[in-house]
Amino acid sequence: MISCSIILVGLMGGIFGLACKKSASGKEAADLQAEDIETGESRHGPITLVSNGYPIVMINPYEEDAKAASTKIAELIKDYGGEVVKITSEKDQARHAIQIPSTIKYLSPIASAVPLQLLAYCLGVARKQPIDKPRALVKAITA
Repeated sequence: MISCSIILVGLMGGIFGLACKKSASGKEAADLQAEDIETGESRHGPITLVSNGYPIVMINPYEEDAKAASTKIAELIKDYGGEVVKITSEKDQARHAIQIPSTIKYLSPIASAVPLQLLAYCLGVARKQPIDKPRALVKAITA
């Protein structure tokens, strides 16, 4: 994952905004192209980008019907040669799984955000990027 130049952050279910925000964290902290995708839409374009070792971070959804669909997409990504990093509150036998505490539906975005932020931070450190002063990031709004 350290040597990649692009990463996808995928989510299916009601908290898609989390994938949007955390892909931005990957851009800022690790200085890599990170794109947010709705996992179900990955069959209509983003799957063509997947090749040997291509990293995709998948946030396991809270909704039961979305979990089944998300699992199918993860298998499809593996079939194409991609590497799935799964963030889930369930026991998972995936090669790369980050387990988060099980919580109620409305707190699950918070539980998922913490490992995503740490992942962006660790990638930035490993890629020797200036974490406290990302390149070309402006922290002021001008008129």
